[in-house]
Amino acid sequence: MAVLTREQMAAVIEGGGSVLHNGALITRLADLPSAAELAAGDPAKEAAAQAALQAQIAALQSQVDQLQVSQVKALATGTGTGTEEPPKGPAPKGSKG
Repeated sequence: MAVLTREQMAAVIEGGGSVLHNGALITRLADLPSAAELAAGDPAKEAAAQAALQAQIAALQSQVDQLQVSQVKALATGTGTGTEEPPKGPAPKGSKG
């Protein structure tokens, strides 16, 4: 029996099919084992999975860094981040408060 990669399993499920893994029939992407789980016990596959996961972490960290820079720029230019408290002062006429 052929062993499918996680990507191949995902392609089957996305195409409306299902895959059998360790006796379990999987029909949803969320139920697929992780790349790390699939690599367990094979040092070469574990190293490849770890490298792929580290690359994903680096890409996500880059996105977080971009957001932080954007927030700092917004604060510096006075455009804010949308999380500021409303201005303090008297309530507008006709409002309760």
